[in-house]
Amino acid sequence: ELWELMHELGHGLHFLLAAAPPTAAAAGACLDAESTGAGTAPTPKLPYNAFLPHNLPLELVELPSSFLERAAGEAGVVQVLLSGCRHPVTGQSPPPDVARALARAVRCSFYSPV
Repeated sequence: ELWELMHELGHGLHFLLAAAPPTAAAAGACLDAESTGAGTAPTPKLPYNAFLPHNLPLELVELPSSFLERAAGEAGVVQVLLSGCRHPVTGQSPPPDVARALARAVRCSFYSPV
């Protein structure tokens, strides 16, 4: 569904754009872990997910997803999303009525707190 796609895209964008680069101290800890000597396996001192934005309040984690959910209820946004779709026989893109109907269905079926 369009609503779910936009919701998950919001989470994906949030994680991609909010991931912070490691600080100098964290980078040093990783370098120390890698230089344990020949024949020994490195033991990282930081968890693999130390720089992901998952330790945020729920409201902040859901904000980008809520914005994109809301966008899925706008006919203009849906028309842009459908612009790459083509009818298999005629090759025509969907008429604006399809975008309006889909946007209306999203607005009527799902709640967005934004």
